[in-house]
Amino acid sequence: MSGAVGAFDSHLEQWLDAEPELRLARLFVAEAREPRIAALEAIGHELHAALFEVADDRIAQAKLAWWMEELAQRPRHPLTRGLAEASAGSQAAVAPLREACAALLRFAQQDSVESMDQLISPLARAADGLVRARARGAGPAISPRALAAARLVFAARDWLRFARPERAWLPLDLLARAGVDRAGAVGSVPVVTALLRGLCDAMADVPARDLRGIDGARVAAARTWAARMAGAPRALLDGRLAAPHVALVFGLWRVGRRR
Repeated sequence: MSGAVGAFDSHLEQWLDAEPELRLARLFVAEAREPRIAALEAIGHELHAALFEVADDRIAQAKLAWWMEELAQRPRHPLTRGLAEASAGSQAAVAPLREACAALLRFAQQDSVESMDQLISPLARAADGLVRARARGAGPAISPRALAAARLVFAARDWLRFARPERAWLPLDLLARAGVDRAGAVGSVPVVTALLRGLCDAMADVPARDLRGIDGARVAAARTWAARMAGAPRALLDGRLAAPHVALVFGLWRVGRRR
């Protein structure tokens, strides 16, 4: 195995380790196994990981700025090189990828989020860019807002990191209704309940027949996780929420059956 192939596979594993539901979906959803799609999804993971998983705001912004540069020049990163190879040199995906990255960078630079719409909308713009980077005559896309909400559900599974006071991911109007500040939100069941309600509302308009392909797998998995989180908010806050394995397998199997 060459170093380039090994590096690409390593980054692919990082994506699948972070989104084990998509590893499972690859068993049922043929699209998720395509090298070009895998490269795009792994790049999408890198962008969202910079936003949600990096503790220091400055480092998160620097990572996203680096990706903006990477997507504007000759590929250097194993994933962008792998994307170029899988796309036979086509640059069609690069512009929408940069748009997705720019939306996340602007979001990372915000000091606060006032409302649920201000939380979801920047991630919806990023989701739209990622969908357009991937699209090749595919059927109707799931709404970017639903895809953004799914990303937020996944990020909120690690509640202590998602809700830490120094970051701005919790809408201020939601905190006000719950009667807590950012520090108090970390242990607030009403905040969890209200956040999940808003995210589920954003995913609610996707009919079952449209839950197909990798986008359908992501939304189906997020709905399953949201139900588990809403049913056991205290376990979520305490970091001891068990994964809904059986429901995920069944839900992703149903997505895989749809064409």
